[in-house]
Amino acid sequence: MTSPGGQTVIAANADEGIHFGTGSSGNAVVDSVIQFNEEEQLYLVNTQLNLFLNNTVRAGAPGYCRGNQVPTYCCTGVDAGTCGTVGAYVKNSDQNVFIGNGFYTAAVIFIGDSDHNDFGRDGRGNTIDGGRLEFQQLEQSPFSPPHDNRVYRASITNTAAGHRYCVHFKMESPSAPLPYGNAISEAALQCNRGQVAVDGPGVTSGGPNALCAATCRDASGDTTVCAISDPNRPSLVTQQSAPCLP
Repeated sequence: MTSPGGQTVIAANADEGIHFGTGSSGNAVVDSVIQFNEEEQLYLVNTQLNLFLNNTVRAGAPGYCRGNQVPTYCCTGVDAGTCGTVGAYVKNSDQNVFIGNGFYTAAVIFIGDSDHNDFGRDGRGNTIDGGRLEFQQLEQSPFSPPHDNRVYRASITNTAAGHRYCVHFKMESPSAPLPYGNAISEAALQCNRGQVAVDGPGVTSGGPNALCAATCRDASGDTTVCAISDPNRPSLVTQQSAPCLP
């Protein structure tokens, strides 16, 4: 960790860049750079009421480690959710707030029993460039889903070769509840293979997820109808107006 010119830079760690663990709460990360760490750049687990404001988060771009480049720890993966490509991994955590952050070549994942987190607030959203936003059941039993999270004015671009969707509602077990009650309002989405992927069929619980007043573009930048992987899934509703009220 360095602080050139008063700005905190956290980089080149062999694990996460920042880890907020069980029992932590009320912390703030502001105007910082978190980049090129081997695993997740931000890792939140069983934590709440933290603020992330005006930060720059960079994961390792494909090929970053080739040759004798520095830092030593960086990633060669693409869109796989591992090897440093996760900008923020929010697991079983709630009431955290993200405002004005930029995530570059990095996915943002809400997983497990993560609820009532705000990804954008007070008229300001976050940027994801070169990654996806994902809501995912826990990988193992009880496969608990993220729910009742709010995404406001997110700008998501995911057009690099091999990348797919902008938003993914991901299922790990067909017998467990799918992610529910998550609302994405006034997003700008530009992606390769459709804007939103909805896994299923699975168990629906609580209210549906919602995509409201989104502006969608294809990989070339042309405005298009927002493409849903399966628009008939009951776990997602779309509407032209905002705000989202799932």
